[in-house]
Amino acid sequence: MLEGLFGLLGRGRVRVALSVMAASAMVVLLASLSPVQTMAGSLLSIFRVQRFVTVQVDPSAMPRIASPGELGTLTTSGDATVRRVTAEQAEQAVGFKIPTVGRLPADLEAKPWAITVTGARSVTFTPDLKKVRAYLASIGAGDISLPDNLDGAPITLQIPAGVMELYLEKGGGRTSTEGVPMPQVGQHFLYVGATSSPTMTVPDGLDVERIRAEALKMPGLPAELVSQLKAIDDWRNTVVVPVVKGSSHEVIVQGQSGVAIVQPDGKGATLIWARDGKVFAVSGSFSESELLAVANSLR
Repeated sequence: MLEGLFGLLGRGRVRVALSVMAASAMVVLLASLSPVQTMAGSLLSIFRVQRFVTVQVDPSAMPRIASPGELGTLTTSGDATVRRVTAEQAEQAVGFKIPTVGRLPADLEAKPWAITVTGARSVTFTPDLKKVRAYLASIGAGDISLPDNLDGAPITLQIPAGVMELYLEKGGGRTSTEGVPMPQVGQHFLYVGATSSPTMTVPDGLDVERIRAEALKMPGLPAELVSQLKAIDDWRNTVVVPVVKGSSHEVIVQGQSGVAIVQPDGKGATLIWARDGKVFAVSGSFSESELLAVANSLR
């Protein structure tokens, strides 16, 4: 889920943050996306991104968490290809008006040097309850009680098409070997990305709240992390982002709760927030305060 959201950016420092987030991916999966509606007469419950909060994580203190392949089956579909397009083509691909920046840092060109879109894709995890229970027993968590209807219940994350605008200093950028537009080395840059809210579907009747409560009993989970997760009262409407202490924090963007991930030297940052059924990301070689000004000027 986090790879999909942060995949809008796909740059080096964001991948560093993702390596930390992956350490508690199971907890995030069970404690993040929230159901905002159940389709009448359907067999699915729908989860959507509404807001982000951070929890502090010490990767060295995390227990080994089994991969999805050890606990069931993981399948993917769709098109993750990045394509350079015009603004009109981007809006047609994502289905909404792409963001317009009202306040750019002074040394950047007024128009984006490149606009790209990434195709929609989906990931489905189908748990094998025998494997899950065997894994739990192997780590001394045999007392964790999971509902029988979790077995074979397809859990699908759907990530809509996303758009990314790249703003640069005069002189233009470069293109990677994969055909992705990028800034020159040492060049000031700004990425502005948006996508409709990713959704997660689970079979109707699956007790997600019970699964969350049982997952938080896993032996080896740091008590501090468990306390932070339990303290999130509105967990049904929240994406939980685990971060290394000091590298990020919650921030208010356009009146919404978001997350700021800041480089140690303070010379670059990434902001992510959700608003009006969409997820936005702003990232660049500027301070957090400069990027906040950019983010708050989007329209």
